[in-house]
Amino acid sequence: MLESLLALILAIEQDFGPHAPIFLPQLLECLQMSGWETRKMAVDVIYTMAAILKNTLAPYKAEILEVLNHSKSDKYKPVREASMEALLALKEVDGARSPLISDKKQPAFIEAANASAQAASSKPRSQKQTTQKRQTNTSVNKPSFYNRQAPSLLE
Repeated sequence: MLESLLALILAIEQDFGPHAPIFLPQLLECLQMSGWETRKMAVDVIYTMAAILKNTLAPYKAEILEVLNHSKSDKYKPVREASMEALLALKEVDGARSPLISDKKQPAFIEAANASAQAASSKPRSQKQTTQKRQTNTSVNKPSFYNRQAPSLLE
């Protein structure tokens, strides 16, 4: 999905400007996902928006900088490098106070993720609970067409 969004931004450039605020919260949430490829692609989309849609991102600069500053210490080098490039591109954007940001130090979705991680780490789980959780998570990631049977070519 992020690759499609990036292609769309590159295709229509300035015409994407009015739609950027709609996608921005989801992009910032993608930076908190577990897959490093997703985080890197989200940073790439933010970089592209910063390079092409400077005036559109100006009101959201503070929140984007806050999340990207967190991403520049990611454990995966491609995410760190992409974050540094995006931060450099955002320096050229004139910033104002973000309507998406509250007076908190971190965006709400980061605080929620931190709170749930702390709650999960403080509760000891039995081996059976851990195995059950893994089994449910693996089935969620499969696309709906994954379980379909292919027609037989031998008939």
